Amino acid sequence: MFTLHEVIWASEEVKRQGDGPEFVPYMLRAWDHAKSFPSVTHTETIKFIAGLVLGKPSSAEYAKVTRMFASGDKGVDPSNIPRAMESLANANVDALEWYREFETIHPFIDGNGRTGSIVWNILAGNVDHPVTPPQLWG
Repeated sequence: MFTLHEVIWASEEVKRQGDGPEFVPYMLRAWDHAKSFPSVTHTETIKFIAGLVLGKPSSAEYAKVTRMFASGDKGVDPSNIPRAMESLANANVDALEWYREFETIHPFIDGNGRTGSIVWNILAGNVDHPVTPPQLWG
């Protein structure tokens, strides 16, 4: 069962990422699973969480095309995503730095914001009271 706060947080995160209310149950399911993982930054765990936020029964795959952001910046070259994610999984950084690096890598075609928010909340110690991650880009 989810708290009212968790439902509101998930609803706000889904809306913030530009998706409709049909994605809220997926976000909550991903949140519920993520809280039970011993290592939430493991690459396979992150892929699993990313699949769940999209309502998929399996792990998400890394992006296969280079993405352009609204800022004009290019995403990480797809051939470098696995290495970048493995490096991030082994990095000894705080929650905010992990989140910044994850969002910079932007490893998936969709679901990066929701996946990053889930992992950031767990790393930041917000398991009982998730919040929207800090806005890092204008």
